[in-house]
Amino acid sequence: DHSMENKKLVCRVKNMRDSCILLSGERPYREYPLSWTLRNMERCGLEVIESSQFNLLHREEDLRDQIGVARSMLKRIHDKDLASSLGESIDKLEME
Repeated sequence: DHSMENKKLVCRVKNMRDSCILLSGERPYREYPLSWTLRNMERCGLEVIESSQFNLLHREEDLRDQIGVARSMLKRIHDKDLASSLGESIDKLEME
């Protein structure tokens, strides 16, 4: 199924990006889960009137940007052999 293959590719790109970020000594950006956000807002005495959720759409351009982020982290990875191997994996991922 084409849709399932696309979803798998998006996951592989995100995993590669996050791995490179972590190996470079940085932390990947994460949004707080809605349930955690609502719970903590209520604990602070705030009343949540309405909330919305939006699906993320991943265009080819967005995936290329994320691959670029992964590639930009390689120079910060201390183990140069590992960085080189990851670079090769990024190249293969980019060809998919």
